[in-house]
Order: sequence, then C-alpha cells, then structure tokens
Amino acid sequence: HGLGSHIVFAGDPSADAEGWERALNDMRAEVARSPAWIASVVPAHSALVKTVDAPFASQAKAAKVFPSLLDLRLPFPLEQCQYAFPEMHALPDGQVRARGGGARFDEIDAQIETCKASGVGPSLLDHEGLALWSFGPSASKGCRVVAWLGHERSCLSLGQDGELEQVHGLRIGVRAVDEKGLDELVSRIQRIWKTLPEAWSKTTVNWILSGELSESMATELETELN
Repeated sequence: HGLGSHIVFAGDPSADAEGWERALNDMRAEVARSPAWIASVVPAHSALVKTVDAPFASQAKAAKVFPSLLDLRLPFPLEQCQYAFPEMHALPDGQVRARGGGARFDEIDAQIETCKASGVGPSLLDHEGLALWSFGPSASKGCRVVAWLGHERSCLSLGQDGELEQVHGLRIGVRAVDEKGLDELVSRIQRIWKTLPEAWSKTTVNWILSGELSESMATELETELN
C-alpha cells in the first residue's frame, strides 16, 4: 500500500555489462538511503496468467474457490507452483472475476539463482507480464499492448479498457533481430495478432525499450506490424 516503483534496468546483464553495473550501483544506493526493495521478474515464458470466474457474489467466498478453479486450468499440479490473485472484481452477472499469476517452484528458484549470479538478491519476484502491464501508460478505453523486447526474450501484455487479458512470452529478442533482421520477430508477433478478435484491429502499442532496442527499431517494428 502506497509503494511507488520504477524500472532501474530493463536489459540483459550479459549484453550490457556497463549498464548493469550502473544499475547495481543505483539500486544499492537507493536501498542504503531509504526503505526500498529490489524486485525482479520471472520470465513470461516460464510463468502463467489465468483469468478465473467464481459463481459467487461474495468476494470472500470466491477467494476460497479460486485456487481450485486455477488448478483446473494448469498443465501441472497447483502444489508445484507459487500463485496469487492480485486483483478481483465483481461482474455484472453476479460472479467474481480474478486474475491469477504464478510460476513453478523450479522456475522461481532458477530466476533467483540467475539474479544472484548477476550480483543482486531480489526481495520480490513478480510475473514479468503483470509487472510490464503496470509500467505501461494507463488507458481506460480501447485495446492496448505493452511490449518489452530484451536481448534474448520478449514479453507482450495485452489488455482492453484498462484490464489485462493476455500475456505472451517469446523466446526471441533483440539479438535475433541484429543477426537476422525483423522478419522472424514480426512473424511471431503477427501470429498472436491473428488470434485476437476484430476489436483489436485498432490497437495502441506501448514499447518499453531495453538497453539494446533503439527508438528507430521500435518505429520500424510498428510499421511492419501495421
């Protein structure tokens, strides 16, 4: 409650060692001078986001059955993952809807080890897609995509009328663009576009630029995708 947050580093330590060192120094200084926590993310391709509806008007009752409803949607037992329902709200039909996020314990452990190997121990781990959506410019109406392209991977968070609906993690990033051009990345994103309803034909895309992605590359991507 009342916590502010900001992105200190959105690149890849192995690809931008100088930028990562500056970010480490900034984080350590901020933690030293004020109450602050360092947060990292579990990559979207290693985590999940699911929307579940409970047939109750009471949010308290709905909260009790959300884990069971989420379990039905998972390709592995619920007991093998850490999960949470950060948001829930009432629907016009009297049900309660929640968005659940989670990741398997082994994926969480792997991300913690990756952070430690890079010289930082995070106090918090978030789902990459949920974190990305929260940092995109807010919009109460229309379809919106918040997209981040990293060195080795990318993440797209899609929502409508201010509510997150889908998260897509891609195992392709700026390095592949540097080596092969935009064609493969554009093709992968267009496959996602083709699954969307007609309402998404006019969509605002907000790019969260990593250290490797230039403004010109983002502009070129938008041109290719439109």
